[in-house]
Amino acid sequence: MSDTSVITETILESFSVLTAGSDNLFFNKSTVITGSGSDISLLYPDQVKLNADKIISDNIIYADTGKNRIVLGNSKGFCVFDSDGDPVNIYLADKKETIDASAIRGDNAVFLSGGRMQELSGDEKKVRKIDSGVYNPPYKKLFRSAMISTDKYYGLITGIAGSYYISIFDSVSGSSLVKNIASSSFEFNIRGDDVFYVRGGTGVWSVIRFEIPAKKRNEIKKLGKISDVYVGESGFIYISEKRTYIETFDGAKWEAPAELDVKGICRDSALVQYKGKMHIIEFNVLYEKLKEFSQAKSLKSS
Repeated sequence: MSDTSVITETILESFSVLTAGSDNLFFNKSTVITGSGSDISLLYPDQVKLNADKIISDNIIYADTGKNRIVLGNSKGFCVFDSDGDPVNIYLADKKETIDASAIRGDNAVFLSGGRMQELSGDEKKVRKIDSGVYNPPYKKLFRSAMISTDKYYGLITGIAGSYYISIFDSVSGSSLVKNIASSSFEFNIRGDDVFYVRGGTGVWSVIRFEIPAKKRNEIKKLGKISDVYVGESGFIYISEKRTYIETFDGAKWEAPAELDVKGICRDSALVQYKGKMHIIEFNVLYEKLKEFSQAKSLKSS
């Protein structure tokens, strides 16, 4: 085993918050879920067995979790669960309706359907329009959508093939705050009052910070030529010329071993595939451990 393989294995085996098999694994910016049909569980950020209906839990395309509720579903509908994994609400779409994305707002589920933001009430089990705006993607066919939520905001991204719009909403009132921030990647995240995302094109990519209250945009880092980038709450991981780098929003950067196969970032944890397993490791922990090993290697070679 090479030195870099030892470093990778040591970091992942010793410091991951969770390790799971790679089969039947769904993950996005909010959740990591495993299983299918009636045998399905939320793995991260909490571990909860979900008592899901097979119609809802098969072919998952979106999921989110808040303090008291969990939502998952597909284009035909979704199920809302309590923190114990028991269903409290099910929404089935009409024949001509498609559910594109959903997130948790308090005890309710907000969702995108037909370009409209709607909300399923947890108490009254009624659907209402939560915002008067229309949130169509730059291209109206074959688009992707996703939502993420925090205590303060929830965000929607929709688009395809390097052309996306990001919209931000108030988690308390549900109202729209910022509409159609232009993005070039499906990667985005929210921390505090900031939205982090990617703009650019071949050879000229950049990580951008958008300050929600001020509606101000500024460039954090030019990335140049990259093959992949994953945006977290504390920083980002990108692959350039087959090398993987982890960098904080303050500009501190370390190169990762070649064996560190990053598949994405959920909230502020990296998902790393290694030897047939998926390891979930906090961004800051991964950064600090790579820093320690890199500095130790430099001292050894000097």
